[in-house]
Amino acid sequence: MKKITLLFMFLAVSLGYAQIDSNYCSTDVFHFDNPAEVNSAMKLTIENTGASTMKITAAAADITFLAIEGPPMAGNPTKSVGDASVSGEISIILTYPGAPPTDVVFPFIQWEKTSTGGARWQILNATTPFLGVCAPPPTPQEDITLSDLKLDGVTIAGFNSTKKIYNIGVTLGGSAPVVTSVTPTNTNAKVGAITQASGVPGSATFNVTSEDTTVNQTYTINFTFQGPPTPAQTPPARAAADVISVYSDAYADITIDDFDFGLCGASAAVREESISGNLIQHYLGAPCQGIDMQNNRVDASTFTNLHFDFFTDETNLIGKVFNLKLVDWNGNPTEAGSTGLDSNLSV
Repeated sequence: MKKITLLFMFLAVSLGYAQIDSNYCSTDVFHFDNPAEVNSAMKLTIENTGASTMKITAAAADITFLAIEGPPMAGNPTKSVGDASVSGEISIILTYPGAPPTDVVFPFIQWEKTSTGGARWQILNATTPFLGVCAPPPTPQEDITLSDLKLDGVTIAGFNSTKKIYNIGVTLGGSAPVVTSVTPTNTNAKVGAITQASGVPGSATFNVTSEDTTVNQTYTINFTFQGPPTPAQTPPARAAADVISVYSDAYADITIDDFDFGLCGASAAVREESISGNLIQHYLGAPCQGIDMQNNRVDASTFTNLHFDFFTDETNLIGKVFNLKLVDWNGNPTEAGSTGLDSNLSV
């Protein structure tokens, strides 16, 4: 009888998928995307680490603190405690309980460094694909990064060669800046037609194709209105005894313990800014803002008028309500046992 030997051959097949690049791969970032804030500089990496996880890493020789703050993020991910086990780095893991969003937006990324005396720096609305990863540096033929990007002839604020999405604020009433120049790092890469923003809010987009045509990347610049175009009107001239000034350039302010003490859990409800030399408090979208003056209580029992200026760039104000509450806890552990004033202002 002949012996028959059967040979089984196994063919290994490698399966893959199209890689998505993160917008932050050891990317230099600065306080409020302002490169002039050189002391705030650190390198930020955000990349996918699994089906429901992302890793955010801040790197600087003397970094001491990293946090993700602000209103709840889409998908409600949990945030790990900062891991500083690697010298010069702090990392946080986001874990999504359900389906992660396509693009992840970080309301506030905050950090501190010992070289700046513990000053807290931050960037707003950093955005990157959930599936974004940091691949090895491309070959020159695959390179689609930029060496410059200009709006109205000036390099865009917060420019970084690998950054794909920019969020630019435009003064209310202003027109959208025009993309006037796109310069690829590899001069043989090709820049496609630029679609300019038709207005504000709006977006400008363009594509860059690598020299070997294997990589094509879309760059997006989003324009939104930011801040009022003029300062608040000068309030009426009144006798000092008739005014309790909380925040004003026109009168002497009372002593405030904390202008933003995190009443609703947000680390930053407002930020002071200047418009035409006039200081304002910019509301950052927290559920509420708390002003604490318990060490300098004010007797307002003889006052009958309340004046304040506020500005919003929302286009639909129908049914919106602005709530103002004056409360004297008076030693009570909760607001429920206090006396106070509730005022709802419909706008």
